[in-house]
Amino acid sequence: MKAYKAFEKGLVCRGHKSTEGELHTTEKASCAHSGFHAALCPLDCLHYYPNFAKSEFCIVDVGGDVDEDALDSKITGT
Repeated sequence: MKAYKAFEKGLVCRGHKSTEGELHTTEKASCAHSGFHAALCPLDCLHYYPNFAKSEFCIVDVGGDVDEDALDSKITGT
């Protein structure tokens, strides 16, 4: 599913450097603890990365096992 992902400059999120066009996987998806996080609503990304000057935003594909957050449109996939 298509979603929106925010990063620090250089496509870095929580110490993990992503590369555009590359597939990233993890064993477990949990919005609270693990997985690759994104948001179904692009404006929800601003909650986590509010500073435009220090952030980058991408459209991503989220797949595998998906966990949803009850607070906003944040999702996590494996």
